[in-house]
Amino acid sequence: MHRINLISSLLFLSICLFAQNEEQAIKKVLNNYIEGTAYTKPALLKNAFHEDAQLFFSGKNNTLFRPSIDQYIAWFEKEAVGTSTNRSGEIVFLDIEGDMAYAKLEIYVPKDKWLFKDNFLLRRIEGNWQIVSKAAVGMEEIRAEKRILFVVSNASYYGESEQHTSNHFTELVLPYDEFKKAGYQIDFVSPLGGEVPIGYINYSYATIQNYLYDFEFMSKLKNTKKPNEIDPTNYEAIFYGGGGAAMFGIPENEAIQQIANSIYEDQNGVVSAVCHGTAGIVNIKSSNGTFIIKGKKINGFPDKFEDKTADYFKTFPFSIQEKVIENGGDFKFSEEGWDGYTEEDGRIITGQDPYSAREVAAKVIKALSQLN
Repeated sequence: MHRINLISSLLFLSICLFAQNEEQAIKKVLNNYIEGTAYTKPALLKNAFHEDAQLFFSGKNNTLFRPSIDQYIAWFEKEAVGTSTNRSGEIVFLDIEGDMAYAKLEIYVPKDKWLFKDNFLLRRIEGNWQIVSKAAVGMEEIRAEKRILFVVSNASYYGESEQHTSNHFTELVLPYDEFKKAGYQIDFVSPLGGEVPIGYINYSYATIQNYLYDFEFMSKLKNTKKPNEIDPTNYEAIFYGGGGAAMFGIPENEAIQQIANSIYEDQNGVVSAVCHGTAGIVNIKSSNGTFIIKGKKINGFPDKFEDKTADYFKTFPFSIQEKVIENGGDFKFSEEGWDGYTEEDGRIITGQDPYSAREVAAKVIKALSQLN
């Protein structure tokens, strides 16, 4: 009896693992479609679609438009590879029956204020899943969205050294998770655009693990926007994540400073940062030429917890604490550290370390609710 139960359990486990693998394979195809259309990557589209795929679109006067797959892919060959089309998407339904699968996706185009609802049929052919049919069954006008801009760094090294650094994954994930739950859409900008390095990954937290496999989130980190692709009027707040990389490329970037000040002054929005992310806000100036942190209580990673004798610190362009004071800010911090310490002064909200990341986001959400 025990042997029969063991065999049954192993068989059940094998079936579950097979089903999970099939689901992941299908999601990869659909995510290739999303990324290919969102960031002008026709090669991904060619991999996602079968060469004889059938496409159905609504034309003018409710007529049916049926472009060939080659015509469809050609639409995404007019711009340079990697160019943002200001589209994003998510899989909202997936059902698998043997060698066939049915999926529903929602594709957002905020620039044109449209939401497309797409249906897909996929088929497993010679062991590989591909889209065999796509139908855009409707589109709706998007209501005004609440959006927040995340600032991340392209730096993979501490300055000119050979020491690796990165953006702090936890300090991005926790605020992102908080903002998403509150109904905000998030975009990422970096000085150079494109993929950014991530690190400081704490695998013991389920939330962190979940976001490592969250396509939308990881795709945004892989395809960050350039400053010239950002319209500040679309955002209610700006958030600077930390990690050693935050000390390089961002504090001196005038284009990002102008975006931040526009959100702060013109949109009456919130400027926020956590840990070393505070380095990104110390040089932002208002329209009258004064630093926006002047006279404000500001927090960030304090000198007390830096190792000023270490090689990494010697590459820093400045001490966050000293620069805040130099530019007129009132630097405040927790002597204990790692206790969720934050400061909120008007529309500037800052946190000390990773333990402050979610609290910073919560305070930003509350502040925005009171402003609107």
